[in-house]
Parts: sequence; C-alpha cells; structure tokens
Amino acid sequence: QRDKSVPVAPLEERSEVTTGLHDGVPFSTLKFSPAYIDDRQIYICQAALKGAITTDNCDGDTNKECDETVTLLRVKDPLAALYPFIGIVAEVIVLCVVIFFCEKNKSDDKDDFEEAAGNGNTVMSSNSNLRQRK
Repeated sequence: QRDKSVPVAPLEERSEVTTGLHDGVPFSTLKFSPAYIDDRQIYICQAALKGAITTDNCDGDTNKECDETVTLLRVKDPLAALYPFIGIVAEVIVLCVVIFFCEKNKSDDKDDFEEAAGNGNTVMSSNSNLRQRK
C-alpha cells in the first residue's frame, strides 16, 4: 500500500518502453513499475511506417501510414485474491455455528423426551439389565 498523502511519481518516470524483433516483426512493450490504481486509464498505442509523416490523427480510414489501438489498463488490488478466501472462511464459520446450535437444541429436546417417556425412575431406565418387580 502506498501513502495517499504523497503524490504519485509522473508516468514518464515509472514507465519503460522496450523494443525488439520477433520472427522479423518489430514490437514494443510498455511496462509500468509500480502500477497504481490511479493508472487505470485508456491508453492509445500508435504505430506509423518508418519515414512516414506522422500526424496526431491516426484514423485507419484516412491515414494509411499509421494505425492505432485503444487499450484500457486495469490495475488489480494486491490483496484481490485474498477476498474470496476470507468470504469462504466466514461462510464455513457461520455454517459451523448454525450446525452447533441446531445439534445442541436437538440434544436438549431428546433429553426432555427421554425424561418424559420414563416412569420417573431414572436409575431403572438407565440400567436395563436389572429385573423389575411387579
């Protein structure tokens, strides 16, 4: 987490453009380090033919010497993977508490039923091997 009171360094200082060649095709990569939530914006990448006269308007229909692509940069929270885990743990805890209280009430009801069904002599009902006198 960064300190919100300190202003973010300019994008030019935090970005790096690398170029290369892959199978004879040139490419460029833009890398932000570090990336902040404030960097969530629409970025436009323009490519022009070498030696072509470039203009600010790089519309594909009118200018055949350049092309552009619009990309929305999404920046994720570093703790984004933790939130589903916390939700699952909370759900399991709630489920365990509900099961515990339901079982507790069920056992209390069972004890009450056994006491009401007995003849009042709990010693006799607990030991079925003893003979009863009539």
